[in-house]
This record gives sequence, C-alpha cells and structure tokens, in this order.
Amino acid sequence: MIVIKIKMSYRFGCLRERSRSPIRRNQTGANSFPTTFSPHKFHNDFSASDSAREISLPHPHDLPLEIPQTLTFELRNPQEVDYLATKLSEEEWKKPMNCPSPSQSTDCDDNLIWSGFLSRSKRHKVGVDIYLIKGHFELPSSVYHLDIPFRSPFPVSHRPLALLKLESSNNTQDDLFKTCIEYFSNKHRAGYIPLGKQGIYVIPYGNFAKSLCSDIGHNQMLGFVVDASVIEDVE
Repeated sequence: MIVIKIKMSYRFGCLRERSRSPIRRNQTGANSFPTTFSPHKFHNDFSASDSAREISLPHPHDLPLEIPQTLTFELRNPQEVDYLATKLSEEEWKKPMNCPSPSQSTDCDDNLIWSGFLSRSKRHKVGVDIYLIKGHFELPSSVYHLDIPFRSPFPVSHRPLALLKLESSNNTQDDLFKTCIEYFSNKHRAGYIPLGKQGIYVIPYGNFAKSLCSDIGHNQMLGFVVDASVIEDVE
C-alpha cells in the first residue's frame, strides 16, 4: 500500500492543505488521487505543531474503467409516431361519459392512458396525467412530452374521436397546472397539440368544458381528440 503524508495547518480559523492538488496538471497521476482516509482524528485544539494524516490509495488494478463523458438518447418527434384513434359511432357518442370527479381520479387507474409532461411553446413544463373519458385513443409510451404550440377557438362545431381528461400528476404540480388553466381561460382559447393525423384541443375548465363533461373539476382540463384534416383557425 502507498502512503502519502499531507501536512495540515490551522490558520485564521480555516484548515488549509499545504500539499499540491493531486489532479493539478496531472503531476501525480490518477493512481495518487486520495480515495479513503484513516480513522485518525485531528487534535481539537489544533496546536502550533503540524498534524499529519495518512491517506491510503487503491491498488492500480482496482481503479474503475474509463467512464464516457456524454450519453446520447434518441428522442422521437411526436408527429412521427402513430397514434390510435377511431371515430365514435352515433351510439357510442350518446352513451354516458365516464368522467371521474377530481376526488376519484387517483382511484381510476384503469382509465389512465398516459403520464408525462405538458408544455406551452416548449416552456412552462408541468407533469400531467391523461385519462380516457370516451372513445378510443392511445398515446405511445415512447412519447413522454406533449407541447402546445398553437391556440384555437373552442371546437364547438366538431365531434371528437375521443374525449380525455387532463390533471396534474401530483400535488407538486398543482400550481403549475393551475397557471396553465388560467392562461387559456383568460385568452378564451383552447390549446392545440398536433399529432400527425390527429390533434388534441386542450380545453380549460369553463362552460364549454362542462357542456362536454359535467363532472369536470376546476383543476382539470379536457382533451378533445379530432381528425387533423378538420383543423382550422389555429394561432
């Protein structure tokens, strides 16, 4: 075992190391980098005499292999991913909606179809959970971030492929999600998420949202899935 002595002195209330840094200009090499200290303790009074402390170094064969400096991940563009949505039939549209109240949401995991981040123009990111209320719609697990790049009037003249409910993923995200709701409410607009052949209108809590789902809570928004070919008037 290699042992190096490092002298320590106490000056102006600070403990100063007199030895050179083991990594400065690679003067001592990687093998001399201190990793563990012996259990000896310094004197409490820090007398004028210098104290010495032993440092034990690992054997060169025990040093870790080189670690890559960067890691790369392949991110997929949401518009390049296939989404599954089928048009509601007249009978399905007339069926009562499964719209759980805010207090029930945590118990309705069977209706949970997606969890991830929602943002506006790639800013103001907030964690959200999306529940299926009516219809058929799936978001692939490879997509974990949905961005709202556009605003639009409410889709009053469209019939959705599916209805979704959006809420904050946990209580740490409540304030951020509330800010998102207030933003669209104050603008009297819905957000719009383009998803290739489909799109999602994000509708804030209000009269139009309640006309679609009477049980929607003030801390929730609706997702209105449509065929992208009918989209117009997005800002």
